Amino acid sequence: MVTPTLGVITIAKALTGESGSQAGIAEPGETLTYTITLTNTGGTAITGFGVTDPLDANVDFVSADNGGANALGVITWTGLTIAPGGNLLLTVVVTVHDPLPIGVAQIVNLAYNTG
Repeated sequence: MVTPTLGVITIAKALTGESGSQAGIAEPGETLTYTITLTNTGGTAITGFGVTDPLDANVDFVSADNGGANALGVITWTGLTIAPGGNLLLTVVVTVHDPLPIGVAQIVNLAYNTG
């Protein structure tokens, strides 16, 4: 009898789109698209998984897919299922404040496993 390995999730978040003219630099009024990739390296499906993505204070929420809900600048996904050996992509779109406060040099880009 073969016993499948337990599911193991890795999470990665990357900037995958930007509307501004300077690549890699968050410009006032620019739309940024982030993709969070959940990868299950194990042999068993993961169910009921959650992800939390706190937005930077210098952006406004536009949208999130796969049931992502915005509450006070924190995007939350719950009840996610990631197949064994599979990936699940979550997308978040934000707009950079215009104008940006003086001294703001970066936009934070973080996401966390919550389930």
